[in-house]
Amino acid sequence: MSIEAAIRGEGVALGRSVLVAEDLAAGRLVALFSHTKLEVEWGYDLVYRIGNQEHPKVRAFRTWIAEEVREFTAAI
Repeated sequence: MSIEAAIRGEGVALGRSVLVAEDLAAGRLVALFSHTKLEVEWGYDLVYRIGNQEHPKVRAFRTWIAEEVREFTAAI
């Protein structure tokens, strides 16, 4: 349901790569961090509706989660 909400432009979603691959390929969603991937057993993509990348809430969430990932990867 969170992926469908992101497609409708109602926010961002954190979801398994395999579950959002078709929507990414079709252009219904865009990966917030397409250049950054963590090597983990199970992958996730943070996605949002095309055109919402500069929405204040999307920017705030993207900034927050990027810092969390930086802190996490620095600790391992």
